[in-house]
Amino acid sequence: MCLVLSGTEQLERVLNDDYQLGRRLNTMNLAPLNYATDRKRLEKIVKTYIDGAGLQDNASMTDNFLPRMIVGTCARFGIFIEVLIEAVRCAVFSESPSVELEHFCAGYKRRASCTAEFNPFISVEWRKIDASKLFEKEPPPSTPRKRTPRVVNSDDE
Repeated sequence: MCLVLSGTEQLERVLNDDYQLGRRLNTMNLAPLNYATDRKRLEKIVKTYIDGAGLQDNASMTDNFLPRMIVGTCARFGIFIEVLIEAVRCAVFSESPSVELEHFCAGYKRRASCTAEFNPFISVEWRKIDASKLFEKEPPPSTPRKRTPRVVNSDDE
Protein backbone atom coordinates (compact mmCIF):
# COMPACT_ATOMS: atom_id res chain seq x y z
CA MET A 1 0.00 0.00 0.00
CA CYS A 2 1.22 3.47 -0.81
CA LEU A 3 -0.10 6.85 0.28
CA VAL A 4 0.21 9.54 -2.35
CA LEU A 5 -0.11 13.15 -1.25
CA SER A 6 -0.36 15.62 -4.05
CA GLY A 7 -0.87 19.27 -3.68
CA THR A 8 0.37 22.74 -3.36
CA GLU A 9 3.11 24.59 -1.59
CA GLN A 10 0.86 24.56 1.51
CA LEU A 11 1.10 20.77 1.68
CA GLU A 12 4.88 21.02 1.40
CA ARG A 13 4.95 23.44 4.34
CA VAL A 14 2.82 21.09 6.46
CA LEU A 15 5.13 18.18 5.72
CA ASN A 16 8.22 20.26 6.44
CA ASP A 17 6.81 21.31 9.82
CA ASP A 18 6.52 17.70 11.03
CA TYR A 19 9.98 16.13 11.19
CA GLN A 20 8.71 12.61 11.91
CA LEU A 21 6.27 12.66 9.02
CA GLY A 22 8.79 14.26 6.68
CA ARG A 23 11.45 11.63 7.28
CA ARG A 24 8.99 8.80 6.60
CA LEU A 25 8.11 10.03 3.14
CA ASN A 26 9.68 9.64 -0.24
CA THR A 27 9.00 12.86 -2.06
CA MET A 28 8.85 13.73 -5.70
CA ASN A 29 8.45 17.18 -7.15
CA LEU A 30 6.82 17.25 -10.56
CA ALA A 31 7.70 20.26 -12.67
CA PRO A 32 4.88 22.06 -14.48
CA LEU A 33 4.00 20.56 -17.85
CA ASN A 34 5.67 22.12 -20.83
CA TYR A 35 4.54 21.44 -24.38
CA ALA A 36 8.04 21.70 -25.87
CA THR A 37 9.59 19.17 -23.50
CA ASP A 38 6.63 16.94 -22.57
CA ARG A 39 4.71 16.62 -25.85
CA LYS A 40 5.78 13.06 -26.74
CA ARG A 41 5.20 11.76 -23.21
CA LEU A 42 1.78 13.41 -22.95
CA GLU A 43 0.72 12.10 -26.36
CA LYS A 44 1.67 8.59 -25.23
CA ILE A 45 -0.27 8.96 -21.97
CA VAL A 46 -3.39 10.20 -23.78
CA LYS A 47 -3.15 7.32 -26.27
CA THR A 48 -2.64 4.76 -23.47
CA TYR A 49 -5.75 5.88 -21.56
CA ILE A 50 -7.94 6.05 -24.66
CA ASP A 51 -6.72 2.67 -25.95
CA GLY A 52 -7.22 1.20 -22.48
CA ALA A 53 -10.88 2.16 -22.64
CA GLY A 54 -11.18 0.45 -26.02
CA LEU A 55 -11.87 3.72 -27.82
CA GLN A 56 -10.40 5.51 -30.80
CA ASP A 57 -8.67 8.86 -30.43
CA ASN A 58 -10.08 11.65 -32.58
CA ALA A 59 -9.58 14.52 -30.14
CA SER A 60 -5.85 14.74 -29.53
CA MET A 61 -4.91 14.73 -33.19
CA THR A 62 -5.38 18.47 -33.59
CA ASP A 63 -2.32 20.69 -33.50
CA ASN A 64 -3.35 22.75 -30.51
CA PHE A 65 -5.05 20.06 -28.42
CA LEU A 66 -2.18 19.47 -25.98
CA PRO A 67 -1.40 23.17 -25.48
CA ARG A 68 -5.10 23.73 -24.68
CA MET A 69 -5.05 20.80 -22.29
CA ILE A 70 -1.94 22.14 -20.55
CA VAL A 71 -3.55 25.57 -20.13
CA GLY A 72 -6.78 24.04 -18.78
CA THR A 73 -4.92 21.88 -16.28
CA CYS A 74 -2.68 24.66 -14.95
CA ALA A 75 0.26 22.66 -16.35
CA ARG A 76 -0.21 20.19 -13.47
CA PHE A 77 0.29 16.52 -14.26
CA GLY A 78 -2.30 15.25 -11.77
CA ILE A 79 -5.02 17.56 -13.10
CA PHE A 80 -4.01 16.59 -16.66
CA ILE A 81 -4.75 12.94 -15.80
CA GLU A 82 -8.05 13.87 -14.10
CA VAL A 83 -9.26 15.80 -17.17
CA LEU A 84 -8.17 12.95 -19.44
CA ILE A 85 -10.06 10.38 -17.35
CA GLU A 86 -13.16 12.59 -17.31
CA ALA A 87 -13.09 12.92 -21.11
CA VAL A 88 -12.76 9.15 -21.53
CA ARG A 89 -15.61 8.67 -19.06
CA CYS A 90 -17.80 11.08 -21.06
CA ALA A 91 -17.05 9.15 -24.26
CA VAL A 92 -17.83 5.80 -22.62
CA PHE A 93 -21.10 7.01 -21.09
CA SER A 94 -22.22 8.53 -24.38
CA GLU A 95 -21.46 5.18 -26.05
CA SER A 96 -19.18 6.87 -28.55
CA PRO A 97 -16.66 4.69 -30.39
CA SER A 98 -14.06 7.43 -30.03
CA VAL A 99 -12.95 10.23 -27.76
CA GLU A 100 -13.77 13.53 -29.42
CA LEU A 101 -12.98 17.10 -28.54
CA GLU A 102 -16.56 17.47 -27.30
CA HIS A 103 -15.83 14.85 -24.60
CA PHE A 104 -12.85 16.84 -23.36
CA CYS A 105 -14.99 19.96 -23.44
CA ALA A 106 -17.80 18.28 -21.45
CA GLY A 107 -15.38 16.65 -19.02
CA TYR A 108 -13.60 19.92 -18.39
CA LYS A 109 -16.89 21.75 -17.90
CA ARG A 110 -18.00 19.13 -15.38
CA ARG A 111 -14.72 19.39 -13.48
CA ALA A 112 -14.28 23.16 -13.60
CA SER A 113 -17.96 24.17 -13.70
CA CYS A 114 -17.13 26.91 -16.18
CA THR A 115 -18.79 28.72 -19.02
CA ALA A 116 -17.70 28.12 -22.62
CA GLU A 117 -15.69 31.33 -22.47
CA PHE A 118 -13.43 29.74 -19.83
CA ASN A 119 -13.27 26.27 -21.37
CA PRO A 120 -9.86 25.95 -23.08
CA PHE A 121 -11.13 23.28 -25.45
CA ILE A 122 -13.59 25.64 -27.16
CA SER A 123 -12.67 29.18 -26.17
CA VAL A 124 -11.20 31.36 -28.88
CA GLU A 125 -9.15 33.15 -26.20
CA TRP A 126 -7.95 29.90 -24.60
CA ARG A 127 -4.37 31.16 -24.15
CA LYS A 128 -5.64 33.90 -21.80
CA ILE A 129 -7.48 31.51 -19.48
CA ASP A 130 -6.07 31.23 -15.96
CA ALA A 131 -7.53 27.91 -14.85
CA SER A 132 -6.07 28.33 -11.38
CA LYS A 133 -8.63 31.02 -10.60
CA LEU A 134 -11.50 28.70 -9.79
CA PHE A 135 -14.00 31.36 -8.84
CA GLU A 136 -13.36 33.75 -11.71
CA LYS A 137 -15.61 32.05 -14.21
CA GLU A 138 -17.56 35.04 -15.36
CA PRO A 139 -16.05 38.02 -17.12
CA PRO A 140 -15.92 41.06 -14.90
CA PRO A 141 -19.09 43.08 -15.19
CA SER A 142 -18.74 46.14 -17.31
CA THR A 143 -18.64 49.24 -15.20
CA PRO A 144 -21.79 51.22 -15.74
CA ARG A 145 -20.99 54.56 -17.20
CA LYS A 146 -21.84 57.37 -14.86
CA ARG A 147 -24.05 59.96 -16.34
CA THR A 148 -22.67 63.40 -16.21
CA PRO A 149 -25.24 65.68 -14.79
CA ARG A 150 -26.49 68.18 -17.24
CA VAL A 151 -25.48 71.62 -16.21
CA VAL A 152 -28.29 74.02 -16.53
CA ASN A 153 -27.24 77.56 -17.08
CA SER A 154 -29.58 79.96 -15.37
CA ASP A 155 -29.26 82.26 -18.36
CA ASP A 156 -30.86 79.62 -20.56
CA GLU A 157 -34.08 79.59 -18.64
